[in-house]
Amino acid sequence: MALVAVACVAVSTPLRAADNKTTARASWEAGIEAYNAKEYAEAVEAFETVVANDYASAEVYYNLANAYFKMGQQSASSRPFAGGELGRAVLNYERALKLDPTLADARYNLDKPVWQQFLLYMRQ
Repeated sequence: MALVAVACVAVSTPLRAADNKTTARASWEAGIEAYNAKEYAEAVEAFETVVANDYASAEVYYNLANAYFKMGQQSASSRPFAGGELGRAVLNYERALKLDPTLADARYNLDKPVWQQFLLYMRQ
């Protein structure tokens, strides 16, 4: 009986990994499509699914940060970034740079636009 359980686990693990990869790939594509359509909340959800399926990369974190940043700018409240999107953008730019310190766009966004928006946010 124990041998059967071990065999099932050994077989199901590669299948689960294949499912995760398929889900991550589909989510990545959905995230790019949503971002290009300016549907930033949907893009965030899709990129978060990629991360949840263990397929995070510098590129995924960079795009997730951009989506959070854009989502915060589009906030329906009277204050942009009122939902904490700016902090999430910073966190994901940092994650991207940790995986790829040469990612110039992430460094630029972290150094310039994000902090400019933060200062504007604090003045409101």
